[in-house]
Formats: sequence, structure tokens, C-alpha cells
Amino acid sequence: MNPYYYLFYKLTSLFNKKGNHEIGPIYAITISVFLYFLLVFLKILQLTKENFNSTYKYYIGGAVLALFIINYLVFRQKKLVDRIKNKYENERPKSKIIGNIFVIIFMILPYILLIIITPGNG
Repeated sequence: MNPYYYLFYKLTSLFNKKGNHEIGPIYAITISVFLYFLLVFLKILQLTKENFNSTYKYYIGGAVLALFIINYLVFRQKKLVDRIKNKYENERPKSKIIGNIFVIIFMILPYILLIIITPGNG
């Protein structure tokens, strides 16, 4: 199982009920993955308000833009999206529950971690 594709499938099921486009899930997956990148910037690079306002905002902005473009190019391929949907459509109920838990944890965890590691919180 490719967790990135599975996450896309679950987000598509949530944000794309009509099945006519994948922009909503692409935004959602980009934002969630970006939050993990932001955690890296905060923790490893010791990102603060001062150095964010200097050059890091361009790096972070470039990373978000690049991530969105990559996700857009990957997930706008109709054949790939159909293959992802076909692979996960008939998952067993137990797998579906576990998958939903995985997605919820993946989507909520960066917010919790950001609160915990943000400078000034303890």
C-alpha cells in the first residue's frame, strides 16, 4: 500500500463526491504534507519569526508552490487517479476503518506537533 496514494484516495472520497475534479484533494494533501515540512523547518532549522521574515519565507513559499505543482502534475493524470480509485474502492470494512484512523491521525498530528514545538509554548 502506498500511503500517499491511499491518503489521496481518502481525501478524494471526502472532498470530491461528484468525481469531476481532484483540486480539493490536491489542496488538502499539499497542505497536510506542507505542515510536516513546516515542522522540519521549525525544529531542525530553528525557524523563528525574525529569520522567517528574512529569507526563509521565500524558501517556505517556494516549497509550498513546488509541492502543489508536483501534486497537481501527479494527481491530474486520469489513468493514475483511476488506478488509485480501483485499487482502494473495494477494501474490506476492517481495512477501511484502519485507513480512516490513519488519515485522521495524519491530518491532525501536525497541528498537535506544531502546538507542542512552537517556540514560546512552554
